[in-house]
Amino acid sequence: SLLVIGEVATAVLLLFGAGLLLRTLIAVNSYDRGYRAESVLTMMVDPLGSSYPTPEKLQQFYDQVEAEVRTVPGVQDVAWSSALPLGDSLYGDFALTYEVVGDPQVPEAQRPTTNYQVVSPGYFSTVDLPIVAGRAFDNRDTRDSPRVCIVNEAFVRTLGGRSAIGMKVSFRIAGSPQDKPNVGEIVGVAKQVKGRPDEAKDFVQIYVPMAHDLVDDTLLMVRPKAGSAEALTPAVRAAISRIDKDQLVSVRDIVTLEDIAWAST
Repeated sequence: SLLVIGEVATAVLLLFGAGLLLRTLIAVNSYDRGYRAESVLTMMVDPLGSSYPTPEKLQQFYDQVEAEVRTVPGVQDVAWSSALPLGDSLYGDFALTYEVVGDPQVPEAQRPTTNYQVVSPGYFSTVDLPIVAGRAFDNRDTRDSPRVCIVNEAFVRTLGGRSAIGMKVSFRIAGSPQDKPNVGEIVGVAKQVKGRPDEAKDFVQIYVPMAHDLVDDTLLMVRPKAGSAEALTPAVRAAISRIDKDQLVSVRDIVTLEDIAWAST
C-alpha cells in the first residue's frame, strides 16, 4: 500500500510539473519578438575577400547578388545583415560603448553598452520590423554619404523623453578608449527586438548601413511572397552562382528565422 501511494504521489507531481513546463513553453513561444516575418530564408554568404579585394568590388558583388535574387519567382524581399533576430552575430558577443554627442561625458568604464548590427536598406522590410520614428536606410546612405544610424526603442527610453531623431551618437568597442569613435546621426527608431525569449531587460541596439561598414562575409535573408521559405533554396543558390561565375563564394548555414526562433526558445 505504501508503494502504491508513493507511485501515485510521484505520478501526480510529474503530471503537475509537465503541465507547468508545457504552459511555460507556450507562453515563451508566444511572446512579442518585435519583428513579424518568420518565413524568411537565411544563409551565410562568404565571398572570400581575395576575390573582391576592394570595398567597391565587394559592394558591387552584394548589390549584384541582391538584384539577381530579387528576380527569382516568389521572392518578395531581400536583405543583408551581420546578425539574425534571436540568432548569432558575425561580430560575436562584444559590445560597444556609446554616448550621445553633446551630453555630459562620463568615464569610459561607466558608459552604457549597445549591440551593433550592420544591415542593408531592405533589412527592415524583409523581417517586417517596423520603423516607429524617422526613416529606414535607403539609397541616400552610400559609402560617401555622412554616417547615419538607426536605434531601437530601448535606446530612446534612455533619453528621458527627448526625441532621438537628429541626435548624433558616438560609439566604439568597449574597453578600447584609444580607438577613434564612430559618430553617426540618428535617422530612425526601430521597434524593440528581443535578444532572448526570456529576456528580462530590453537591450540597446544600433543599426548601421551596410555601405558604411562592409564585411567580407555576411548573412543573406530572403522573404517569399507566400509559402515555404525553404522551397526557395535551390533558386537562390542558383542566382548566387550566376553572379559568382568562378564558384569562389561559399554558401552555408541555411536556415529559416522560424527555426532560429524555435531553437532559441
